[in-house]
Amino acid sequence: IVPIGLLLNELLSNSFKYAFEDKSEGIIKITIDGKGEFFELKFSDSGSWKENKKQDNGFGLELLDILTEQLNGTKEVSKTTEGTFYTFNLQSIKDS
Repeated sequence: IVPIGLLLNELLSNSFKYAFEDKSEGIIKITIDGKGEFFELKFSDSGSWKENKKQDNGFGLELLDILTEQLNGTKEVSKTTEGTFYTFNLQSIKDS
């Protein structure tokens, strides 16, 4: 469960740090939907995205890839003028 917490922390940190720097307010949405052995985690923010931002090649995105791999999952990212949209399909955590 720790990798999921770290994943969400990184996404939220990036949104607060970069997405809304040109805005006084914004929207962040997080949804989780169970799908058998996997669950889908969707994260989006309504912030503006600029192609020249430092975080695009930084450790934050690399960390998201590492955490996704630890959770035996996949990640899709879409960046538009409407915001940034992440979809993760991650293996469900079983109680031991």
